[in-house]
Amino acid sequence: MLAASTKRAAARHATPFVTSRIMLTPMTSMQQTRTIYGGLYKMAKKMMPRMSKTEKAALDSGTVGFDRDIFSGSPKLSALDKYSAKLTPEEQSFMDNEVNELCEMLNDYDIFHKQDLPLTAWKFIKEKGFLGMIIPKQYGGKQFTAHGHSQVITKLNTRSTTAGVTVCVPNSLGPAELLLRYGTDEQKNHFLPALATGKHLPCFGLTGPTSGSDAANMKDTGVVEVQEGVLGIRATFSKRYITLAPVATCVGLAIDVKDPENLLQGLGHEGITVALLERNHPGLEMGRRHDTLSVPFMVCTPHLASFVVCMFVFSNQIM
Repeated sequence: MLAASTKRAAARHATPFVTSRIMLTPMTSMQQTRTIYGGLYKMAKKMMPRMSKTEKAALDSGTVGFDRDIFSGSPKLSALDKYSAKLTPEEQSFMDNEVNELCEMLNDYDIFHKQDLPLTAWKFIKEKGFLGMIIPKQYGGKQFTAHGHSQVITKLNTRSTTAGVTVCVPNSLGPAELLLRYGTDEQKNHFLPALATGKHLPCFGLTGPTSGSDAANMKDTGVVEVQEGVLGIRATFSKRYITLAPVATCVGLAIDVKDPENLLQGLGHEGITVALLERNHPGLEMGRRHDTLSVPFMVCTPHLASFVVCMFVFSNQIM
């Protein structure tokens, strides 16, 4: 009787101790984890470079959508119901006809073997307006929605990534959107119809030997000068890994403009800008085509071996 009573008493006193151990163990483990990860985070923070101006601008741009719910840790899928992505009748017709017809022309094995798209595919891409999907109809473009543009690229990539990249670049990285946002009427009327119909094939020269998409670290410069009474920019640049450059007929050239003599006088500003030059512009040279892991899409350098210096009039500047 006494032994049973003693056991019950011991059990009553032991229970809180066991419970305490069960509760304390996870907390101790969590504290240790926080200490370990906290130390690693502080060490990584010291080792990582500071955020660049370009990176900060990219992070601050745009709006917040469903990504807010994802990062909250408890996304509400019902929030997606408010997004309605549908092809317009014109976009659907383009998908059902021109896109399917282009896909039938593409044999990915042959494209890799020959390191290029078939000439018939190049001709079809240009003539059927694949390069002008974001250009308004008033300039001869398709004026597709972002969803329509995305669906075309997605479908082409299922057949050939080379074709997908070839069509994607002029509609995303090309000068067309910059012209639409910042170009003069004269520039728009001259370039946009040709870009929409494939008469002009563009490339965008941003990446260089010492910097990629981080434009703030770009070493390519342009100095404002006056030659024979004409205001212009003398550019010194060396670009690398520029998609479509081997076949491009015009180049969107990103440079860091300096105006040491204050010649602009309100016509523009110092800083990073983009000029649009045609391939035959004096001083502009294209390097040899790069072999990027034997992937067939076109990549090369608007100059490979040494720096290029060329002069262009101020009206070539688009932003």
